[in-house]
Amino acid sequence: MTEQKTAQAFLGQDSATLAGTDSKKAMIHLFAQGYSGKLDEAFDFGPVYVPIWNIEDRQLEELRTIPTLGTAVEPMTDALKARGVETDGTLGGLMDAVGFTQDDLHKIVCHCHGAIVSGHQMAERLLKLADAQ
Repeated sequence: MTEQKTAQAFLGQDSATLAGTDSKKAMIHLFAQGYSGKLDEAFDFGPVYVPIWNIEDRQLEELRTIPTLGTAVEPMTDALKARGVETDGTLGGLMDAVGFTQDDLHKIVCHCHGAIVSGHQMAERLLKLADAQ
């Protein structure tokens, strides 16, 4: 599935309004809203998520096979699936569906940024990535 078709399915908009980086950026913003929406109270960082170990040093082929189940990116694959975008439950599927690069994943969810990550932190990382697009 092309990035444009993926964005169309995810956002429910017509494909003429979604192209390239803009659609990736829009999806990243929606993911960030999802994570930040998990905050219950001002001092409650909501659920914590498990980062993925050593993203920057893995071969891309190996990284692509890692399951998303139980990781900090699982809510993203769930959100895509709920909108009819299949990711096959792996980082590679997520990368293909959104257009994430290995460097993007490192910035969002690598363990070197902390042993656990809150929804608030995930939202901040995603928004920072979207701003860099």
